[in-house]
This record gives sequence, C-alpha cells and structure tokens, in this order.
Amino acid sequence: MIPIVDFASSPEVVARQAHDAYTRIGFMYAANLLSDANALEHTFSEARKFFDLPDEEKQACGWSSEASNRGYTAVEQENVDPDAPGDLKEAYNMGKEGNTEHPNPWPSSRPQFREAMVAFHETCLQMSFQVLAAFEQALELPPGFFKARHDVGDSNILRVLHYPAVSSLDTLKPGQLRAGAHTDYGTITLLMQDDVGGLEVRSREGEWIPAPMIPGTVIVNSGDLLARWTNDVFCSTPHRVVLPQTPEQNRSRQSLAFFCHPNFDAEVRCIESCARPDQPAKYPSIGAGEYLLWRLSQSY
Repeated sequence: MIPIVDFASSPEVVARQAHDAYTRIGFMYAANLLSDANALEHTFSEARKFFDLPDEEKQACGWSSEASNRGYTAVEQENVDPDAPGDLKEAYNMGKEGNTEHPNPWPSSRPQFREAMVAFHETCLQMSFQVLAAFEQALELPPGFFKARHDVGDSNILRVLHYPAVSSLDTLKPGQLRAGAHTDYGTITLLMQDDVGGLEVRSREGEWIPAPMIPGTVIVNSGDLLARWTNDVFCSTPHRVVLPQTPEQNRSRQSLAFFCHPNFDAEVRCIESCARPDQPAKYPSIGAGEYLLWRLSQSY
C-alpha cells in the first residue's frame, strides 16, 4: 500500500513517515499539502479548454526540443517507455516564466490558461519546498540543503495531461498504454489526478499497485536524481497509466504533474548519511541538467 502522510503533523512525524514511505515504495499520498483545492480545479478547467482547442492552435504551441522542454505534445508523440508504442496522451509543459532563451509558447486565444498555469506553478513550487524540507530532516541534512539546490527553478516543469477516451481512438497497438512504465527524472514529482483511475505503481517486490485519486491529497513520488543523491535509500519507482479496466473508466482522463528538478547546474552526488563502508556510493556525481537532457532525449 502507498502510505498517507499528513503534513499537518509535526515536522518530526512527517520526516519519519516520509523516510519510511520512500525507503519502501518511493510514493506517498501527502494530505494537507495543497491548501487551495479551488486553484487546482481552476487549473484543470483551463487545461480542458486548452485541449479542446483545434489541433492547429495546439500545434502552434508545439514542444520543440529537450533544451526547452516546453509546449504541446500530441497523442503518441512521447513514449516514456522507449520500448513501447507512443503514449495515448497529449500534454502541455510550462516552465518558469521569464526564460528569454526558452519562453513558454502560450495560445493567444486563451490568456486565462496562461494565468492559471503561472499561478499554479508557484503553488506547486511552494509545496515542493515543504516536501524537500521533510526530506532534509529525514536524511539528516542541514536545513536548506535541498532548497539551495532547487532555488533557481530553471528546470521545474508544470505539465497538464489529457488522456482521450480509448473508445475515441482509431486503433491500439500491441503493448500500448496511456503512459508506459517509467521512472521520473528529477528529485520529486507532485501529481494530482481525477477519479478515472489507471495509475499503477510497481512495488520493490515487482507487484503493480493501483494508485487512485484520494480526495484532499497530492501524490508525491521520488525521481532518479533523488535516488542518486540517496544511494537508492530512497527509491525511484516505476509507474504507468494503464488502459481502462472497466466501462466506467473508458472515458477521458486528466492529471497534472509538477516535476521538481534541481537547478540546471546543480551537482548531484551521494549524501553522506546514505553511504557506509559496506554500501559505498553506487553512482558518480552528475550535473542535474546533463542528466535531464539525456533522459528527455530517450522519450521524444
């Protein structure tokens, strides 16, 4: 089971429960982390209106490169499992506003979409800092260790996703899923989803566990760079979105993910508390930006 961690508890309790969750499965349901549910619903509403735009308007905001990692991707354009067919989803990525080299490509007909995304990007950033503070305590790190390595925000991505109803698609390829099995690339991911279902998480024993929406919570999972920082003490767990399993699930699905990635020039190396003489560092140090670009190049 994926544990629920209540962020209204004391910092010591949150840190202890988070440590247990990430050493066992790498996922948690975070209760009392998102303070404004209306902001989430507003962002979902604006995302639906964006995905309802004509294809030519969405393609005008198209994703162009790993270095940018911003803009619209169509159904089957991305396959997060490189060995599987393209994912049955479309998405829009936005990064921190003000990047002159890689600006966010906004639809001119939906200024409300831009406003909602920019506001919720900041909301997610603040939630991420709360989670990272809990990890600092759980891993015996000085306060601010992670925040100092995530304070620029140049690689953080807010992504809204739409999974069309499978019945609306012309064909399905063998092995095709709404999102293939994969791990996330950065430090943590915040995930908010509707009640359609389909998300599954693979336990360390290899069992796929459903991760449905639980009202009032945010799913938080660790990514590859957190696993490298912690020498796999905190695991980066494969997850996927499967095809509808019941008639009730055979409808479009919506989710929103915030990928909290270290500053582009941050160095990721094994934390002292996660290495021992009998368990030395498994991974060489690596630049966070270098790792991100490599992983993105495998998916598009």
